[in-house]
Amino acid sequence: VCNEFIGPFDYRATDFIVNYPNSKSINVRPHIDTPYRFKEFEGGHNLALQIALVIDEFTKENGGTGYVPGSHELKFEYYKGDQQVNVEKISNFWEHNHRQYCAKPGTLILWDARLLHSTMPNYTDKKRRMLLLNAVSQSVRDRVNELDPIWARDAEMLN
Repeated sequence: VCNEFIGPFDYRATDFIVNYPNSKSINVRPHIDTPYRFKEFEGGHNLALQIALVIDEFTKENGGTGYVPGSHELKFEYYKGDQQVNVEKISNFWEHNHRQYCAKPGTLILWDARLLHSTMPNYTDKKRRMLLLNAVSQSVRDRVNELDPIWARDAEMLN
């Protein structure tokens, strides 16, 4: 699927996400992912996919990932350098348009890294876990590694 969407690619990052029990106060932070968070890639298409493996069932109650359908095609300015901008505008848009993904353990979820998404509050007494990978086109990999060196280390271990 990655090859069909972004062509030859490398995995750049991996993260084990744990949404802890009773995290009602979690900051919902709608965002897009690497490489699109860097200005030079904001107009690019089909450069990266996020891949999530659901470990614990995703429900609305336990903070299943929130997303805005079709938002990967919208034009927002999300970042200036490493700072997120237009936070109020994006948050308002998010509040009126987001949905939450519900899924069984073992489900593999793929989304365009331009899709506006966020961790959501976990209102249960059990943790919700997922494994997350970032697949990036080899055509931009080296430049992305320069801009985002922390994840470059993970990329070496994954490829």
